[in-house]
Amino acid sequence: MYKRGQFFLIAAVIIVFVLLGLGTIYSNTSATKEDGSYYDRSNEASFEGARLLDYGTFNSISDQGVQDIMKNLTDYYSSLSPDTEFLFIYGNSSGLTKITITPPSTNSIVTSNIVPSPGSNNITVNFSSGENITLDLSNGKVFYTFSIKNRGDEHLAKTK
Repeated sequence: MYKRGQFFLIAAVIIVFVLLGLGTIYSNTSATKEDGSYYDRSNEASFEGARLLDYGTFNSISDQGVQDIMKNLTDYYSSLSPDTEFLFIYGNSSGLTKITITPPSTNSIVTSNIVPSPGSNNITVNFSSGENITLDLSNGKVFYTFSIKNRGDEHLAKTK
């Protein structure tokens, strides 16, 4: 007597499952594994660079001596991460020193002096990847660290 109702109930459940099955969209995403060592080394390089500049200031080391110490630091971190470009910029509003080490394609340490335009508290820094960043020099002494790593289609950048 109630078999007709059971038939419609079962038919409705089957129709719902068929519609849900047809309406389901399959999506698949993939991401490369996060390179934690890159961020750890960038933070460590920034910390050590600041401590080395403090050491040079407190012990009255000449500008050339500080520059040599910073080159050694840059060279050390480059050996740990050979595919990463490191930049250290330090000095004050009257003049800055930029130490750059580029990835293995050139693997060279370049030291250059940056003199800001008179009356300007900003400078523009160019990276080997073609990107530029403007830095504010109004706070007196300056210390910036940058690291850039290209991994496949990804472009990782860390600044401090």
